[in-house]
Amino acid sequence: MVPEMKKIIPILIIITLAVFAFLSLDDQFFSPYVSIKKAKELSGQYVQIIGSLKKKSLLHLKNQQLSFEIEDEKADLLKIFYQGIKPYNFEHAQQVVLLGKYNKKKELFEAEKILTKCPSKYEKKVK
Repeated sequence: MVPEMKKIIPILIIITLAVFAFLSLDDQFFSPYVSIKKAKELSGQYVQIIGSLKKKSLLHLKNQQLSFEIEDEKADLLKIFYQGIKPYNFEHAQQVVLLGKYNKKKELFEAEKILTKCPSKYEKKVK
């Protein structure tokens, strides 16, 4: 019976560690892509939204703060507030992916992360 216990204990340890790792995953891992309208409905819940950057709305505030608007494919607009280091190619991005929560009281999306993709970087080069 002792040799069987030697096999069971490592398996139980692995299962325990796997459960702990799964439970400690951040909301960011499970956050769905939603429309601007849906983000407003899910106020306070961590979500991802994608939209076109409205470059004329961009304001650089104090202490690494940005304020700007995005527009989704349904032409809905959303005001964004972000505090952090501005992504490298932010001004050149056509679309941005934002991770964060909509604040119903302030009527804006509080982004914790901004992901950008500069389309010219991915276009085929014409020879």
